Amino acid sequence: MWYHRHMAHAGVTEHYSIQLGNRGRLVLPAAVRRRLDLQQGDRLILWFDDEGSLRLISARQAARKRGVCY
Repeated sequence: MWYHRHMAHAGVTEHYSIQLGNRGRLVLPAAVRRRLDLQQGDRLILWFDDEGSLRLISARQAARKRGVCY
């Protein structure tokens, strides 16, 4: 796994290189799982932003932000 951290305008930006595995599976690095407070079985929401970048949030975080259940 490749990991890079650098200073950005508004704070620290973290980059992780992960490999696509069998059947399209991705393994999130432990630091990412900790930062998102993820546990086994948690649901995630994945989307593309307007610039075409991939975004990831836990369903729990999204529900807190929007008052929605996933």
